[in-house]
Amino acid sequence: MDGTFLAGIFGLGGVALGGGLTAIQAYLSRRADAAAVLGALAAEVEAITRLVNHRRYLHLHVSEAEQCRALIAQGRGHEMVPGFQIALQQDYFALFNSLGAKIGLLKPYHADRIVRFYVLAKSATENMLPGSPLVENCSATERLQALESDMALLHVLLILGNEIAGFRKVDGPASQQFGSAPPEFPSIKYWETYYPSRTAEFVQS
Repeated sequence: MDGTFLAGIFGLGGVALGGGLTAIQAYLSRRADAAAVLGALAAEVEAITRLVNHRRYLHLHVSEAEQCRALIAQGRGHEMVPGFQIALQQDYFALFNSLGAKIGLLKPYHADRIVRFYVLAKSATENMLPGSPLVENCSATERLQALESDMALLHVLLILGNEIAGFRKVDGPASQQFGSAPPEFPSIKYWETYYPSRTAEFVQS
């Protein structure tokens, strides 16, 4: 076996080894990036979830829905009623808006839950902003329909937020339906107390 042949073999081996090391470095870098993105988004989701619960948005919706029901029961469902409004002073989705392009780095289960959370959060927020047709120039009957839809969104939002907050500690399963409402979020229990028939309808993966 001549020296040229051996040199070729060692050369190919070096190329293969170098390529393998590059691949390993790329994998480790991608894994680190994914962990950083997941941690940041999970933290933002947890903050939003706690804020929604602390400000009792779901409670306020339930209370307003009861008022609309009372008007409808009195035959006054056609009367115009003002809706609950929030005026946002800052971007509560700042991290998601800046890291959205990196969602693909996450595991499919994590990405699915996080994207669902933000879609629901943005949808619920839009319906409560000043100028929305669902909070202005709306009859009691129309307002009640909008409230029931938003209450369902907020309910699932709280459950998703609680699950996502735990992503920084453990990996999510390949497939799993939402479990029972966590006790640390009283807004969820409040919903389930007054609307038990709708809980099973909306709390699905």
